[in-house]
Amino acid sequence: MTPRRAAARIAQTLLTLAVTVVLAFWLVDALPGDAATASYVTTDAAWLARRRAELGLDLPVAERFAEWLAGMLRGDPGLSVSGTPVVDQIREPLARTGLLLLAAIPVAVVAGLGGGVLAGARAGSRTDRATSLTAAAVLATPEFVLAVILVSVLSVRLGLLPPVSLVPLGGSPLDRPQILVLPALTAGLAVGAWLQRTVRAVVAAEAARPHVRAARLAGIPPLAVLVRHLLPGAAGPIVQLCALAVPGLIGAALVVEVAFGYSGAGSLLVTLIANRDTVPVATLVTVAAGVTAASLLLADLTTGGGPQRWLR
Repeated sequence: MTPRRAAARIAQTLLTLAVTVVLAFWLVDALPGDAATASYVTTDAAWLARRRAELGLDLPVAERFAEWLAGMLRGDPGLSVSGTPVVDQIREPLARTGLLLLAAIPVAVVAGLGGGVLAGARAGSRTDRATSLTAAAVLATPEFVLAVILVSVLSVRLGLLPPVSLVPLGGSPLDRPQILVLPALTAGLAVGAWLQRTVRAVVAAEAARPHVRAARLAGIPPLAVLVRHLLPGAAGPIVQLCALAVPGLIGAALVVEVAFGYSGAGSLLVTLIANRDTVPVATLVTVAAGVTAASLLLADLTTGGGPQRWLR
């Protein structure tokens, strides 16, 4: 990628992130009700007016957004409606979600990359049909339903894992690492199914190219053909697809946290939205959007472009 294209890609990423940040703040603020009415049930208009003034809700949304954004740039997004610093409020849940993502990534890699390469390298075979059919079935199943299925089999029937993922009070998920297994399996399989189908398409297209077919006709062992001739050509788009899987993995993790009662950023986000707590919601969305944008940008800069031409 040329310096000019790299600069344009960085500018595009920053613009996308800026739009996401603005929408996150404005959409939460536009929800019916506000933090004053969500926290207290009262019809006393004077009390509500005082409460809104205390929370700064009487200020125009543009002014509140500018104040929050200035704080974000300083590393201090401000206070939640409870008076707790937002950084303190989200630090531990974000760390727990990070642990869940780290546990889910190997599952997604094995199911997605392994299954995709295996199926694509043997396109049209029974292995291809079996893995692709399994991936399609998982992809068509919502994360919440997939969680119920895994709990029914691995927890209720076999008794191997706890059905809920409650973090010990005042402790860490690492104190009971088994609570990470079911959420990680659910999130990893959900994203791995999508990754399998897309990686399979890339590998199958590369396997049909003349130099790969010539290597096979020359009698080179299948593993050598895969490693020396097929995968080098497919590596670029596969890296791009892995980057595209990042937002899906984050979204799946947030859904899975609610399903298993895991007290991470997803569970916190649901509570914050219900309380109309705009500042921490916008901060969490900004963190997630920043991680996603950074992964996509890094993949673009290292591979020189997107995977579209390999998927045609």
